[in-house]
Amino acid sequence: MIKAALTININQEDMQQFSYLVNSTPLGLLSSATQNIHIQTSHRPLQYIIGIKADEQDRTDDLASQKTRLYRWQAFIPILAQRGCSELNATLAQYQLQPDLLVCYDQNRMFAWIPLAFGFYLLRDGELRKLRPVSLPDPLFGQTFHEQTAYYTLQIRQGDFFLLLPPDLPSVFATGEIVDLMLGLTQLPAKMSDLMLVARQRGYVGDSSWLAIEVLLKDEDQQPETPREKNSSNLFSRIIGRNTKEEVPESHESGSDPMSGEEEAPSPEKTVFQLLWADRSQAQRFLLIGFVLIIVIFAGVTLSALGRKTAPIETSAASTTGKTASVTATPAPTPTSLPTATPQPTDPPVSLQVTANRLNLREEPGSDAPLLMTLSSGDLLEQLAEPEEDWVKVKTADGTVGYVYAPYVTILE
Repeated sequence: MIKAALTININQEDMQQFSYLVNSTPLGLLSSATQNIHIQTSHRPLQYIIGIKADEQDRTDDLASQKTRLYRWQAFIPILAQRGCSELNATLAQYQLQPDLLVCYDQNRMFAWIPLAFGFYLLRDGELRKLRPVSLPDPLFGQTFHEQTAYYTLQIRQGDFFLLLPPDLPSVFATGEIVDLMLGLTQLPAKMSDLMLVARQRGYVGDSSWLAIEVLLKDEDQQPETPREKNSSNLFSRIIGRNTKEEVPESHESGSDPMSGEEEAPSPEKTVFQLLWADRSQAQRFLLIGFVLIIVIFAGVTLSALGRKTAPIETSAASTTGKTASVTATPAPTPTSLPTATPQPTDPPVSLQVTANRLNLREEPGSDAPLLMTLSSGDLLEQLAEPEEDWVKVKTADGTVGYVYAPYVTILE
């Protein structure tokens, strides 16, 4: 299973030329919906985005064939889900399906057929790189298809961002600007909206179609443990969450090139902690391990101090002179004072600001929940919990508690 968030923007020209399937949701030419922006968070074994281009010469007569192609792709998805993404190319060749655009990924790898008019980028470990296509030893389809479409495949990690952008868009930004925008605390749609807004402000007027995918969680397949394996698992293996399965290397892997102005080697200004923090899952594991080690060391020092301070009780033997016996009394041991824990400062509340003109505050997450009130742009809110399924729990200035749609609020610095 893999949990990922994606957002796709389709410009007006592509809306008239392409039909899309985004995890079984139809968009574009054959869709009844006319919105050009689609946002989705999905948790499933296999996820995909498929683009089917219509005939530009006779689009009216091509609608019927477009529907036929769409039905063929819808019938193809269950077969691919059963075989797995690793069998993508073999299955495409078997059923003679040529994708005009295809991105398919599971918890292990991503496979993509991308038109050469787009750039395919990977943001990983705090670094944005442009992916290089993979050259197949044997052509999958005709020469024309391979002259217009590039093939990519690579191992994916939790926390990866995949960006399908117009190739001239990154040149509008300085080195590191896109990384700073994508690693912010806002949701993925808000990040891409800010990215395109900055590009427009700097004079970018090119193609506005783009796709962004964020890998939120990878759930490895779990096999039932035998009693011996269950007893042998130790604390640190559970904390680290390391998978004992070995990943099978691919014979072909997409390489990557640094963006303009960046060196191949990691920047010397980045410390080890900055590189670790770029991968949030690894950072959380290291922080948890460090916390456990601190507790163990503190407990050991405390027990050692108690052992040194507790002295054995000594009594002097009774000495007698004639008929009189003298007894030497020993002082009672003084109680050992235990170290007291210093109170930890609490984190300040997170302040949010409404960015939409009208934003509904509801009793529960979801657009069907009862409406409490309507907020206006610029209203200040206090975040009470982490966002769940694009809804965040907040409190208004007058103390009303409810839920708002997270993409329409932003964090105040």
